[in-house]
Amino acid sequence: MRFFKKILLISIALFNFNHYVLAQIACEGMFTLPALSPEQQARLNPYLRLKERSRGIARVFSEDLVRQLVVEEECPLAQERFALLINNIGSAIRENKKISGLKKIIADSLVNRVPANQIEKRISSYFKSPSYRTLLQMLGEISLDDLKILVHGGNHLSPTPESLLGQYIARTGSVTLSKRFRKGPQTQETNSEKLVVAISQESWPVYQELFGSPNFLIHVHTPYQGTLAIAHNKKYGSYANLSSEMRMPQLGTLMPHILLSTAEGERMELFKMLGKTSDNLLAQYPWTLVDKEGQNYCAKGGYNSCTHWVGNIPIGEKRVDAYSFPGRIDIYAGNLDSTHDASPKTKPLVAHNHASRLAQLVWKAPGHEQLADVIGLRDQNLAGELANPGYVIFSLVGQTTADRVPVVFLATQNHQTSIDPNLEASIRAY
Repeated sequence: MRFFKKILLISIALFNFNHYVLAQIACEGMFTLPALSPEQQARLNPYLRLKERSRGIARVFSEDLVRQLVVEEECPLAQERFALLINNIGSAIRENKKISGLKKIIADSLVNRVPANQIEKRISSYFKSPSYRTLLQMLGEISLDDLKILVHGGNHLSPTPESLLGQYIARTGSVTLSKRFRKGPQTQETNSEKLVVAISQESWPVYQELFGSPNFLIHVHTPYQGTLAIAHNKKYGSYANLSSEMRMPQLGTLMPHILLSTAEGERMELFKMLGKTSDNLLAQYPWTLVDKEGQNYCAKGGYNSCTHWVGNIPIGEKRVDAYSFPGRIDIYAGNLDSTHDASPKTKPLVAHNHASRLAQLVWKAPGHEQLADVIGLRDQNLAGELANPGYVIFSLVGQTTADRVPVVFLATQNHQTSIDPNLEASIRAY
């Protein structure tokens, strides 16, 4: 009997030991954080260094939440804003300021990034219920409707004093002009009014401070432009490569500003990142992408030029199963041979297998809606009118609504001198 009792006690002890070991393994696995890539770790390190210096920072921004942000591939701008915020907090601590001033630092970072009456609410919402969603809102995420309030206050032709346009006009004394632009080079028909605002070298710093954000996609249309130039988030360039610093453009340059929500701005940033790499041609010609069977990602468009790519930027919130491109519209649409006609070229999108991670993030299946469709220029794009800089500017100033393009900045010698209303005179459309 004693022998069996001893065996029973040993068995119970082994059972308990095994379960203890398994529990320990489970707990260790539960709390083992996933490994980060070198790039992700580099984004996390400033936060970790700050956490070592100030324990309070971990109570505000948990490491789990910060890790969620740094591994998100489609939010490079949110990551950039968080890095700047961490840097500002670190600077305040080095100056012996208390961590209790954190809300003031966050509030300052949101000035002119979201409507002023939302700043306190966004901060309070995060501190009351920290989550990935409330973190993004506290970092300045903004919808298109809120952006319109921020830019002009509700009426683009009469900006409120606290709006970005109102501040720019008050601080610089800039003149403005309400103008109905012609819809195209061969017509006198006009669209709804845009607000034209003068800028000069003198007022440029104020303009950059207020409008140098990722919520604006800008056509920088120099007089008689032959190669399309685009700017976004203080970067400027052509052929989908926006890598130069944005500077005051030459006199007479028209700059219609397309409004972008934060999500659209993030997609534009990813497109820019792809355009700056050795895979730049993928940004311009998505039909060159193929799947493992050699099937093209999308239909092949008729144009292969300096301009055609802009209307095709995949920027919209809506996901679509196919992209459409202009066919063989004219002699400039030489990307398609004579067996093709002028009808739009459309085919279902297929998931490609290109090695570039950026190409996978930009060109998806289903894909994000093309820019031309998002801003109401689908028909113009399929007619080939977004394949020439002159037609692009006419389309943006003469055929879009103020919901998307409320303001056109004009480069002048003196931003306080009246604006000549004949602004279409220097546009070359062919």
